[in-house]
Amino acid sequence: MLNIKQKVAFITGAASEMGRARAFSAAAARVILADIEEGALTGAVSELKALGRDVDSITVDGGASGRTEATSVKNWRWAVDVNMWGVVSGLRAFLPVDKLAA
Repeated sequence: MLNIKQKVAFITGAASEMGRARAFSAAAARVILADIEEGALTGAVSELKALGRDVDSITVDGGASGRTEATSVKNWRWAVDVNMWGVVSGLRAFLPVDKLAA
């Protein structure tokens, strides 16, 4: 793994993918966990804090619910915007400015 001491790792879907959070925090990175499952997220933060790790969390939501055939086009567009453009926006927020195309 790269030297990530003093860096911040922002991990989405973190409550169900604790392997990444454990690895990044063990390498001395500050870890920010994001997930929709608030209870599991709280447990994940507690686990890492008990190990003395620098960790914080944010509860996020990224999808529409309901039966597929009953979902409106508006909700489909919202889900695509969140799940696709959310990734693009996240990359633009966390990548160094000199790595971004205009």
